[in-house]
Amino acid sequence: MDFDPAETGIEVLPFDLESGARFVLHLLSNDIAADLTSQEAESATGLSERLSGHALAISQMAALINRRSWTINEFLAIYDRNT
Repeated sequence: MDFDPAETGIEVLPFDLESGARFVLHLLSNDIAADLTSQEAESATGLSERLSGHALAISQMAALINRRSWTINEFLAIYDRNT
């Protein structure tokens, strides 16, 4: 039995749009829960789509959103200007 994942690799599949959006909202839940609007939920889906559902990319972008105290919508505007 092999317990070394680097030896064989473990494929991490991307999230679908809905799961990716829920992951974004989960990562930011402490920061945006009180201010969550339908627009922010739509923005979370947009972020998931732009990042192709990749969990690591979503996690990194959520950390940046949190650190800068941006809304998801504000981040998307900046992301779209500076892809």
